[in-house]
Amino acid sequence: MVSIQNQRELGIYYTPISIAYYAARKSLQYYLGGEYILSSSTELILRDRETIKNLREKAEKIHILDPACGNGVFLKVATTLLYDLTAKLKGSKVVKNIAQPSETEVLKHIIRKNIFGIDINQPLIEQYNQEFLHDFQIDFQDQSLHPIHYGNFLTENPISEWFSSQEIPQKSMGKDIGFDLILGNPPWGADLSAFKSTLQQKFPSIAQGQFDSFAIFLYKSIECFLRDDGIIAFLIPNEICFLDQYGSLRKHLLKFKILELINLGFEIFPNVQKPVLLLILQKSPPNPPDNEILVRVDFSDKQKSLILDDMSALEEIIKEDHYIRLESQFSDNRNYIFDIFSDPLDRKIMDIIHSNHFRILGDYFYSGRGVDTNKTGKYFICPKCVALNPPFGRGHSGRHTSKICQSDNCDFIFKKQDELNYETIELISEDYYFQQSNTVPGYIGEDLGKLHFRRPPRAVLYGDENVRNIMNNEMLDCSNVMWGRDELYHGKKLLIRKVSTQHNLQIMLHMGNKLITNQQIYIFKKKDSIKDVSLYYFLGILISRLIHYYYINKFGDPYKKVLPYFTQSNLKALPIPLISPKKKIYSQLISIVKELLKNVSLIHTCSTCKEETVSYTRSKLLKQISTLYSRLDSLVFSLYNISDKDIQEIIIHRADAYGFQFF
Repeated sequence: MVSIQNQRELGIYYTPISIAYYAARKSLQYYLGGEYILSSSTELILRDRETIKNLREKAEKIHILDPACGNGVFLKVATTLLYDLTAKLKGSKVVKNIAQPSETEVLKHIIRKNIFGIDINQPLIEQYNQEFLHDFQIDFQDQSLHPIHYGNFLTENPISEWFSSQEIPQKSMGKDIGFDLILGNPPWGADLSAFKSTLQQKFPSIAQGQFDSFAIFLYKSIECFLRDDGIIAFLIPNEICFLDQYGSLRKHLLKFKILELINLGFEIFPNVQKPVLLLILQKSPPNPPDNEILVRVDFSDKQKSLILDDMSALEEIIKEDHYIRLESQFSDNRNYIFDIFSDPLDRKIMDIIHSNHFRILGDYFYSGRGVDTNKTGKYFICPKCVALNPPFGRGHSGRHTSKICQSDNCDFIFKKQDELNYETIELISEDYYFQQSNTVPGYIGEDLGKLHFRRPPRAVLYGDENVRNIMNNEMLDCSNVMWGRDELYHGKKLLIRKVSTQHNLQIMLHMGNKLITNQQIYIFKKKDSIKDVSLYYFLGILISRLIHYYYINKFGDPYKKVLPYFTQSNLKALPIPLISPKKKIYSQLISIVKELLKNVSLIHTCSTCKEETVSYTRSKLLKQISTLYSRLDSLVFSLYNISDKDIQEIIIHRADAYGFQFF
């Protein structure tokens, strides 16, 4: 078996058979044309001879690929479904008098001619094939019946030999080479470092920034191996729907007919911290342009348990509760976001908000992140050139076992096995900031809460002239430190934490002078065009239930509780009403925000009160804060021209359900 560590490096997550069954069954239905095909044979009996003949020929010639098949669960299910279809066709009056092959011969034909699997785990290929054929009670010795083949789908073309054996015209990369269905659960988060540059050259529009292995699998499968009108069904992370880095991939997918987007969420795969999405797509243009997509986003724990235990449960649950989205709505979204968590009622509310044609936050603010470093600002001091170098990271970046010094004229190689031996320096201290010549005040992500700071500022070594080796007081080379934009650190600003707590915007304003942050905090500063508009006004809008509701529906997954995070681009896309400071509602909103700040500050300091008064004081403050938020929400609804009380209540209810918190 593959170890957990190797599974993570290869991006392997084995698929429950019930989910593979749904994906394969629905894909066959879409490809062969109708639900009747995989239901009862009595419906087939009623079909005319020509229909049955065409169906039989189409099923016999179908080619199905799983490009990262593992032990072949999708191929096993596809084989079973094709066999069942063949049996139903045999039961048809149209063909029942024709001599039929045996059950074993039918299975052999399907395995030899209809299915093809690729897997990168060479030591287990023989075992996978043996188990596959054993499940169908077929002799393992016949090599022509081995459906699973060794190969690296991302960098090679391990399919050509099989196509030659099928007597199918081989066509060049980038053109249709004949797979009618592509099914699977491609690797997520696989280590691509060995061939990253190759992938970037082959797939420049997709292999950008911190791209994931699943994205390359999806793009290559569609572009290079799925024939026109073919169907692909992939289990992938649902972050493809809304993360900025997948904008180009979403744009590409919208060239074709998306059939289903099923958000299975968490707890489908063990040891996986990302929610799962089933994407089913047909490689044909959306026609009509308003192609209807079947969407299902929320499964209860009880339903998930039932899905994993019962092969037919997923289809029944989706039939009972789903909604339809128009593909053109995704095309109209910024960066082609698939806002699948917006149901028809949400869409109605969004239309009301957008009908105001407000300008966006990015029109009023410029922004950036703080110093690009971890929470301690830890750096290795190069023993050869005294340049600061970032330590070995975690996750993807932590897979590297060595790296060369970042200084241009230095060839020293840091080795992960020796990292405890290197001299280090920490730019960010746990100590409180006091006015010292070589430090400035600063915060890291965990210091920032909603409407409050969790501690006084830290002492931060900032700037090339302030960073010295404590051992000998020599100046260190800080040219590799990404300090951020110095202008962001001066003057009044809004601070927003990248990683949130249950989707709550951790936001606070800083009205003082210079303040440094690390990369986990976004810094928003007003443009000169709105210099007379108070930061308190914008803060009031951004902490409201309406914005909490809007952001999650537009840009996020309300069911993701593990490290949900905000992006600058999404924040800057929020529609913000700008009114004259002379209007009464402007001063009212600012007054409420200042009261909220005062009460939140008090509730975080009431622990210093005598024990018998803490509970009373906290309860009283919470009641006041709740009242203030109600007044704030009422003003914000007015600013967005949402006067319908029922709509207001829906927004409040859903914002609370999505984890809205006061502070």
